[in-house]
Amino acid sequence: MKIPIVLVVLLGSLSCSPAAFAQSPAGPTDESTAKNGPPAPVAFVYVARPTHLDAFAVAADGALTPTPGAPFANLSLAALVANQKYLVALDDSGASLLTFAIQSNGSLDPVSTLNVKKYLPCIAGYADQTMLSMNTTGADVYLVAPDCDANNHLLSFKVESNGDLGFLGASNYVYSVDANFFSQPTFLSSDAYAYQVGCTYKDDTNEVQLTTYKRSSSGMLEYHEASDSPVPTPPASAGGIYCPIAAATGPSSHLAVVMGDVDNNGNYIGNTVLATYSANSQGVLTTKSTYENMPVVPDAWIAQALSISPSGKYLALAGDGIQIYHFNGSSPITHFVTAKLGAFFDEVAWDGSDHVYVHDPQNGNVHVFAVSSSGIKEAPGSPYSIPESTAITVVNR
Repeated sequence: MKIPIVLVVLLGSLSCSPAAFAQSPAGPTDESTAKNGPPAPVAFVYVARPTHLDAFAVAADGALTPTPGAPFANLSLAALVANQKYLVALDDSGASLLTFAIQSNGSLDPVSTLNVKKYLPCIAGYADQTMLSMNTTGADVYLVAPDCDANNHLLSFKVESNGDLGFLGASNYVYSVDANFFSQPTFLSSDAYAYQVGCTYKDDTNEVQLTTYKRSSSGMLEYHEASDSPVPTPPASAGGIYCPIAAATGPSSHLAVVMGDVDNNGNYIGNTVLATYSANSQGVLTTKSTYENMPVVPDAWIAQALSISPSGKYLALAGDGIQIYHFNGSSPITHFVTAKLGAFFDEVAWDGSDHVYVHDPQNGNVHVFAVSSSGIKEAPGSPYSIPESTAITVVNR
């Protein structure tokens, strides 16, 4: 059994034209419209599928309503990221980045298309190695893409004021697709450093990777160092090592990492656990986590996607069901509540109102839950059927 990594699946083909958006009605243009009409949404949710892009406004209770013009047709997108003004998407070939302007009602207007082959001429198109991420302010976009020699490159792009993407450069760190398995970069709240986690398989030996990138003043990410911070050691009776599977950051200098106890072939032989790290002003990570104080994940396959709420109070772990934890900074993470749905979730995201969104790719559903001190409750109308959906992103209002 191999380690599940947080990855994006690429499907279909791309066809994008302004005509696909021509019937999108204009949304409210000032606050008075929102005050005199329905309550303003607390967030927008965008869901990609092979032929469409769905867009929803989120009510205070977590209910979703399609935005004007949605779903937007003639789009085949594999990954999505967004800030308050623009949504950036990767097409299913991994060769183009498309930018859309987010209107006040959540509707989308196409802005630009950037051919990534200008900067990485030979793109291999490995679906399980192409990843898209954004820094915490939404100023920059980062693409991890493999070349035809099976090496992964990290490309940095600036989101210009008009929505165009400006190429900043490629990181000086290149790693092999075959030898390494990494999560996408995740940023500290300061935006100064980002981290990738994973394991290196070389000569039938597992080597843990906690890779640190430094973000320059221009927004470009450069390889900084392989962290010297120790990874907790499993009990001797279990054997193997704790291999980092996924990481998440919140509104602090702390990092949550889910780890699986694996042997040299990448097979699970022990427990899956949750560790927490703290970063200093130089991005150096330290941890107080040990196998004695880390919570054990009930099911190894639940470790598929990890996300910390904007409030910093909760940590969501998705996979075979969803687990909600209390995130306690540098102190050990503590379990809060479980929602087992008999479905496998590959993505998880929060809005600023403590709604958590999980994507079920097998059944083509998006579930929405409201999390509070009293527990977890599925929002009205959830789950929402979005057949063949591939990716989600959430924009807070």
